[in-house]
Amino acid sequence: MKKYRVNESEHFNLYSMHDKLKCIEIDMQEAPAHTYTDEQWDEVQERISEVEELMEKAYCVGALVDWPTLKRIREIKEERQLMRYNAAWNREHRRKMQQWHLNYKTVTRPGGTRAESEDIQMMANIVAMFHSALHMDDGYVNHIAIVQDVDGYHNHFLYDEDKGKGAAGTGPFKTIEDAKQDVIAHYPDAKEKKISPAGYRYYSTQRPIMPGGYPKPKITKSWRLRTSTIKSLLRK
Repeated sequence: MKKYRVNESEHFNLYSMHDKLKCIEIDMQEAPAHTYTDEQWDEVQERISEVEELMEKAYCVGALVDWPTLKRIREIKEERQLMRYNAAWNREHRRKMQQWHLNYKTVTRPGGTRAESEDIQMMANIVAMFHSALHMDDGYVNHIAIVQDVDGYHNHFLYDEDKGKGAAGTGPFKTIEDAKQDVIAHYPDAKEKKISPAGYRYYSTQRPIMPGGYPKPKITKSWRLRTSTIKSLLRK
């Protein structure tokens, strides 16, 4: 029987689907009793068993499998990619709705299950941003965000916009001034940075090039080269 190799994308999405299903299983286990029917439980368990059997066959990138197995792996890959697309669309929709509420002085706290958080990461309501170079390697900056939440103000050190939180934090504080004083107490060299009304956007150096993934440079007249100028430079 002819064998086919599992490529990296197929292998990755197969294992990613397994993680997703396990998150769904945990959410169901933590839900109140009788939230889900026996049919729903059986469906999830069957899906997990199926994916685990495929994982045993496609144990690594380049594993040799028969055509029915590869066909099913590709179907799962397409399903997982569609789930990510839907999650990204929902994330953007929820972000816009959150910004709309913030414009009307309403602070909301997005909820979510483990399965949702596996795909959806909300943007935080940043009210102040500080930069500090203390204890950082040359060329690196500690982004410190003060985030307003329903229970007060929280300080997020080494803030990551993609995750909507920092590596460490303090709070809650009753006022933003208390939060700022806490930042200075931890990082005396911290300087407050101006943020736009829509919030602070952190551009990661590790983020792939994509629309909105890097700041737009301010084009000045000195940057612009006319066609005639370029031609004269080429002649030289």
